[in-house]
Amino acid sequence: SGAHIESRFLRVFGIGESSLETQLIDLFHTDNPTLALYCGPGEVQARITAMAADSSQALRLIAPLEAEIRRRLGDHVYGEGVENSLENVVLEMLTAAGQTVSFAESCTGGLIAARVVSIPGASAVLNESHVTYSNAAKTRLLNVSAQTLEAYGAVSAQCAQEMAEGVRRISGADWGVSVTGIAGPDGGTAEKPVGTVFVGVA
Repeated sequence: SGAHIESRFLRVFGIGESSLETQLIDLFHTDNPTLALYCGPGEVQARITAMAADSSQALRLIAPLEAEIRRRLGDHVYGEGVENSLENVVLEMLTAAGQTVSFAESCTGGLIAARVVSIPGASAVLNESHVTYSNAAKTRLLNVSAQTLEAYGAVSAQCAQEMAEGVRRISGADWGVSVTGIAGPDGGTAEKPVGTVFVGVA
C-alpha cells in the first residue's frame, strides 16, 4: 500500500482497565493515531498506532498523543515496549542506581523473587530472598517482634514494615521489600477478608 504503520506500547501499572479508560476516554476518538487498551496480568498496555507515508512521519503523529497520556498518568506509565516488563524495569533502575534489593515474602511464597531472577543480570541487584510463611520464621529470620504479631497479626501493616526493615538489615541490601496477606480460599475474617495484602518497602 505504500503506507507505514508504527505502534508504541506504553506499560501501565496501578490503574485498572476501566479506570484507565475513563481517564483517557476523549483520546480514543481519533482516526490517526488510534489508541487501544490491552489488559494483562496486573497491568494494562496502551497501544498508540499511526499510519503515514514513512516511519518517521508516523512516529511524529504518535508523539503528541504519547506525551498527553504520560502527562495524565504520570508514574503509572512504568515503561514501553511489547517485550518489556515491570520486573525488567525494576532491575534496570536498580542497576543504573548501583543499588540492591532483598525480599521477604509470606503469601506470595517466593513469586516476587522468581519474577526478578527470570531476568538476565538479576544477580547484580538481588541480594537474597526469604519465604517466611510462619510467624516463627518471621521472628527468627526477620526479627519481627512477637509483640507486633500478637497485637496486630501477621497480616498487618506493622508486620509488613518490620519484615521489610528486617530483610534489608540482615541482607545489607539498599532496599527491603515484603509482602504478607491472606491468599485464600480459607483464613479470611470479617476484619481481614481473603485478598487482604500488605506490602512493605524499607
